[in-house]
Amino acid sequence: MSVNLLLRRCFATSRLHRAIHGSSIDDATDDFMTQPINRFRAIRYEEGELDKSNLSEPPSRENPHPFDPSTLPPTHSICISAYVNHLPVLQKLLDLGMDLLEVDTTTKIGRHLVRLDWEKDVQQKLHWLIKDVGVKLDDVGSYLTRNPFFLTQKLPDLKERVNYLKKKGFPRDAISKIVVKSRYWLNMDMKTIDARLGFVQRQFGLKGQQIRDMVIKEPRTIMFGLGPIQRLVIMLNTDFGFSKEHLRKILIDDPRLFLCELDSVKVTYHYLTRVMELSNEQIAEYPLVLRCSVAALRRRHEFLLRMKKAQYNQSLPQHTSLENLVHPSDRYFAEEVASSTIAYFNRFVKLL
Repeated sequence: MSVNLLLRRCFATSRLHRAIHGSSIDDATDDFMTQPINRFRAIRYEEGELDKSNLSEPPSRENPHPFDPSTLPPTHSICISAYVNHLPVLQKLLDLGMDLLEVDTTTKIGRHLVRLDWEKDVQQKLHWLIKDVGVKLDDVGSYLTRNPFFLTQKLPDLKERVNYLKKKGFPRDAISKIVVKSRYWLNMDMKTIDARLGFVQRQFGLKGQQIRDMVIKEPRTIMFGLGPIQRLVIMLNTDFGFSKEHLRKILIDDPRLFLCELDSVKVTYHYLTRVMELSNEQIAEYPLVLRCSVAALRRRHEFLLRMKKAQYNQSLPQHTSLENLVHPSDRYFAEEVASSTIAYFNRFVKLL
């Protein structure tokens, strides 16, 4: 993305912000925009400092030139793109694929990025991220866009957090997957991560390999904190009657469920048990159904009723498995599961 395009989009965002928030902000921003971007104190040359200068030659200590503020970065700006032409560190981050516009509009880290030194603050971290952690070079730009705070972390702290995972038995490719998939993992201190992993392991009675598999499958269950996990455990155990063994299997098979809203899970559970007449044992065998919307479940369940195939008891012949019920392909469901056609299924859905 060119610098000029960044500037245009940045100022367009500013105009949209003024239109939304009213004239008071509009007036204040207009005053800000009318100020010169370089507010340096005017320098007067009254003692013959430039009498022997040759302006046709490059400036040096022996050949001083008048101070030109236009050659320096702005003293202030409403967006980071104004500094790109002046700061090599920003130019190199752009070359890596980092979206500075996205960073500037979603975070307030721009003031810290302009202070970074490439060799001192950035280069060593990126080299470590690629060589030691195993993040692919093509993924670095996307990762920095999603987690620009990585650049403000201290390298010894980053190494300590990755070494913690190595000591816990996580292989190198798994660590790379965790870092990329859960963008803020490297920002969290080791003590917090250790406390959360210990709580989850004790709460569900997991073995070492089970907790590792769970983190690799969905590291955000740890990053989102313990509150969502505790609330869902209470609801599933106390309100819905799932046993501890059921909860353990649900966490191992589908840890992403513990990131869902309680109300959404509750509505889906009531439809599964009251309308489709599924048991807790059946749901625990394939917990992904708890993450499906009621609308999607209703379309397929009603269609199976029409085709007289709405039988989910595995002990009975010609039953429909929950995995096939929520298969991502409508065509596969209509033809292979319901023994019908996709055209007939689509017409049926329109009549619901």
